[in-house]
Amino acid sequence: MWINERLRQERFLSAVKENSGVFYRYAYSVLLNRTDAEDAVSEMVLKAFEHLKELKNIHKMRSWMFQILANTCKTMLSKRKQASEFHTKMQ
Repeated sequence: MWINERLRQERFLSAVKENSGVFYRYAYSVLLNRTDAEDAVSEMVLKAFEHLKELKNIHKMRSWMFQILANTCKTMLSKRKQASEFHTKMQ
């Protein structure tokens, strides 16, 4: 359980700093685009921060953030595919 909001936010910032490179490499390996990978990590950080109060176990923060990142990448791939299909249909 979290002691207070400040501790929660400090732990979050620490997790982001400690894992930013790993998060980026994961996103890049899925999206194969530098800009998209950077956007995915940024979006994950925002989503995770917005839902930080929902995290019950501090020891699961990193895996929780990876799950958010994986879902973000999946959504981006889906949107990319839809845009490609739309572009193809319009030609």
